Amino acid sequence: MNDRGSATVLAAVLSLVVLVLLGWLVQLGAATAARQRAEGAADLAALAAAAHVIGGPEHACAQARRVTGGMRTHLLTCTLTGREVRVEVAGELAGRQPPSARARAGPAPVEPRVSRGQYDERSASGPVGSGAVGEAPPAPLPGFQRVC
Repeated sequence: MNDRGSATVLAAVLSLVVLVLLGWLVQLGAATAARQRAEGAADLAALAAAAHVIGGPEHACAQARRVTGGMRTHLLTCTLTGREVRVEVAGELAGRQPPSARARAGPAPVEPRVSRGQYDERSASGPVGSGAVGEAPPAPLPGFQRVC
């Protein structure tokens, strides 16, 4: 039997496999980039809408729509609840289901302030001072000397 040309067939099959894997990797990269673009657009649109919430829901959502349009995405929903904004954005991806992302923005929640002499459980630092200028620093721990 003659084995001439068998290496050519093997090389052709391996080349085809490499091309298929390369095409798959390109599609995966495009999908990842589209998802990240949609997430970034959702974040920026929510922040833009939250910055303009004082102008009313129409004005805030118009700003969100302007941001998403500039990032090659589409604003699906824009909801205002008080001063909090929630948006949903869809990206563009040819031939596949477009990626979508959600984001919310608004004022940070207000944490209760710890008054002087109360124990701060979050930092386990003991009594918390007011931090006012001229306030005496806390006493050093026994066995340690203050350096500053």
